[in-house]
Amino acid sequence: VHGIRCCGRGQQQQPKAEQKEGQPPSSIIAEVALLTKVLAVVSRVLIEDHDQQLQSHVSGTTPWRGFHQQPYFRFLSNLLISLNQWQGEESGPNHEILTVFSNTLYALSPLRLPGMAFSWLELISHRLLMPKLLMATKNQDGWPHFQRLLVVCLKFLEPSLRAAQLTEAIRQYYRGTLKILLVLLHDYPCTLR
Repeated sequence: VHGIRCCGRGQQQQPKAEQKEGQPPSSIIAEVALLTKVLAVVSRVLIEDHDQQLQSHVSGTTPWRGFHQQPYFRFLSNLLISLNQWQGEESGPNHEILTVFSNTLYALSPLRLPGMAFSWLELISHRLLMPKLLMATKNQDGWPHFQRLLVVCLKFLEPSLRAAQLTEAIRQYYRGTLKILLVLLHDYPCTLR
């Protein structure tokens, strides 16, 4: 986070007259661009690690012990928390940063990385992501981003629910999804219309 802040501060501020109406300052644009690159690298490493562990299990070289999702979850969660503290508790991360996180989580969906499903579910419902996305602006700019994540969550469950074969892991994932839907119904009923 400190590297992102330093690189963003390195950009020269545009005078108020040159800055376009409704456009974020150039320092925010630089910070968002750097955050996008950092998250792309982390995503690439996560996908390669997941695929490598899965491939070694499929080829029979090692027994399947599950994917170690916790380090990636901690990194993404701590990054979100740090960005929130840096931006201030009242405002939290700006809309551009939340969009970058939403796009990253969409790329890391359980449809692509089933070994990361539980951490992914916890990340999309994180207290600093879901409410901030849904209350982003008066124009509800964050709603489509969260809706896209929720649709991916339901698509992941669909084959198991259709076959009515719920393993214990899928049952737990289903319960987590229902909790998210209940929070949405209670706190943000407009999103479920």
